[in-house]
Amino acid sequence: MDDPTPQRSSSDHGRRHGRPRSWFYVGVFLLFFAAGGVALVVNAPALFWVCLAALILLVPIGKLIGVMDDTMTYPADPEQRPHG
Repeated sequence: MDDPTPQRSSSDHGRRHGRPRSWFYVGVFLLFFAAGGVALVVNAPALFWVCLAALILLVPIGKLIGVMDDTMTYPADPEQRPHG
């Protein structure tokens, strides 16, 4: 018989809220995103383009470090606890 509950990811190492390197990646991404937004407001085009380039480079870096492997799966039955 098939087990209706989702299986844990092979990259899960017992951390319910993601790995530290994934959180560091998110922090760096948000920093560049916010700095780019500030650059638009204060009319600093050089800073904006540097931040945009950094964000574009961060997308494949996130793929390489497996930042999306930290996502949580939720079971179809609301009575069950989510699995990570």
